Amino acid sequence: MRIGPELLQDLLDRVEGSLAAAIGTPDGLLVEGVRKRPLDLEAAIAEHAALWRQARAAYARSLGAEEVGELLVGGTAW
Repeated sequence: MRIGPELLQDLLDRVEGSLAAAIGTPDGLLVEGVRKRPLDLEAAIAEHAALWRQARAAYARSLGAEEVGELLVGGTAW
């Protein structure tokens, strides 16, 4: 299954309060994204990738796991 703009738009429409939905690479490059208002998704994906790398290592250490495979990040816009 390919995740494209139609699927991301459906996700954006279904999640109450969402502002954007995006897919990025582990290196922080935006692959695909949709927005409800102007947002810098390129910067958000880059920041999320950096956060992911740091959190993944910290959680693996604290959990005594070799690797953490998933991390969900949510937020609220005021």
